[in-house]
Amino acid sequence: MAQEMNITVISTPSKLIDIVLAPDGSNFPEWKFLIKVNLDGMGKGDHLEKECPTDATAGDWKTTDKALMSRVINCIDRRIILSMQHCQTVKEVWDLVNKWFSGTSNLRKLYQLSQEAYRSSQKGRELRDYYYDFKSVCVALCAAMPITNDVGEMTKQRDRLLVFSWIAGLDKEYDVIRSQLLGNKDLESLDQVFSMLQNASGNNDSNELQERNVLMSQGGSTSDNYGYGSRGGG
Repeated sequence: MAQEMNITVISTPSKLIDIVLAPDGSNFPEWKFLIKVNLDGMGKGDHLEKECPTDATAGDWKTTDKALMSRVINCIDRRIILSMQHCQTVKEVWDLVNKWFSGTSNLRKLYQLSQEAYRSSQKGRELRDYYYDFKSVCVALCAAMPITNDVGEMTKQRDRLLVFSWIAGLDKEYDVIRSQLLGNKDLESLDQVFSMLQNASGNNDSNELQERNVLMSQGGSTSDNYGYGSRGGG
């Protein structure tokens, strides 16, 4: 007697693409590309960028948008959907996931992408896999920091990459401060970051100096750190 099997069938018309956006956004570049390609191919790419019209076509536009929205939502992990219940249009969903995962307003994501792009390592992967993974990172980084005609914005992007490169090379003792910096809304310049780190280091140095003074008052030696502490006499 054949064993009974339970098979779950997903109706393809209910999903715009075959992949689901991961809750950590790790596959966002691929997901974004496929969503856009499919909607453009259907002649509905304008729903990603335009608001609902206010003329006589508004009714039909809303009906189409709701149908498209359901198919896009079905391509998103359920844990993310809970945070987008306020979205009413495809554009609102699109703008929200771009804000979360594109990196444009997320310094930690930008930092991660910059490190994967500029400090890349094969790490035992097949050459082809290493190449495709690197290309994926480059696409995500370019999407997060697009080329524009705005000189000010381009200068800001360049300065941000310089900051990322510099703080990535900081010693381990600065790990906590680095994490705090990436939690900021923005990092304007390398000079600003250096000043912030110097101030933080100054506070740490003051605390350390107080500890050294206590040790010296108790007869402790500081030769290991300064090179001129108490020496054995003969």
